[in-house]
Amino acid sequence: MARNFKILIVAALLTLASGSGLMAQFKFGGKVSGTVNNMFLVQDTSRNIQRNSVVGFNVAAMAEYLFRDDMSVGLEVMFAMQGFKRSWVSTYDHPAVIPTIENTTCRTFHLNIPILYRYYINGFALEAGPQVSICFGGKRYFHREQTIHEETMVFDTNYVFSGTETDMQKYLSDFKLWNRITFGATAGVSYTLDNGLMFGIRYTYDFNNSFNEMIEYEYEKYRSETYKSHHSVVQISLGLKI
Repeated sequence: MARNFKILIVAALLTLASGSGLMAQFKFGGKVSGTVNNMFLVQDTSRNIQRNSVVGFNVAAMAEYLFRDDMSVGLEVMFAMQGFKRSWVSTYDHPAVIPTIENTTCRTFHLNIPILYRYYINGFALEAGPQVSICFGGKRYFHREQTIHEETMVFDTNYVFSGTETDMQKYLSDFKLWNRITFGATAGVSYTLDNGLMFGIRYTYDFNNSFNEMIEYEYEKYRSETYKSHHSVVQISLGLKI
């Protein structure tokens, strides 16, 4: 009986030891990031459009498994704000209408889930991997200044959307601002101190996005026009891993 009890104690200790060793291979943490966001549209190259970035942020929870001292695989779940700005000048074949200044700003909110493979060198880590992004809402602002017969008129319009469906849906039942789920890739470098404090910079690029523009006709008739586009995000992060 005593021998069986000793065997049970030894087995329990071995189980705890192996479990502790396994848990030592896992790292958990969180981070916050400042981001610079833009979107590449194929049509930008064929039109006189000025592209501008918008500043955003993201907040992420992290988990990492070290299968070697210098190699790991990690998963992040982050809430991210992305978007872009565009400005251009439209001209009209009418002497009473001078060139019209137009610009638009779009801000979208995403749940981004990257899977990162890391290689460590003296505290530094090179990281890269795929990412899935889920867009669940946002807001688009449109501004126009138009002068006709020396009278300047200003038009400001906000399009609010949730789940990528806009409030202009009454005109187009199938209108979507862009794809709800996109796939991309991310790569960067980070540095982790002995106390777990982490600094990093990363670049992310979407592969399969598409952007839909609302086109207005006479008599309040509308249609949409689809453009190929790709999100582009640079992020600088501060985090903690334990």
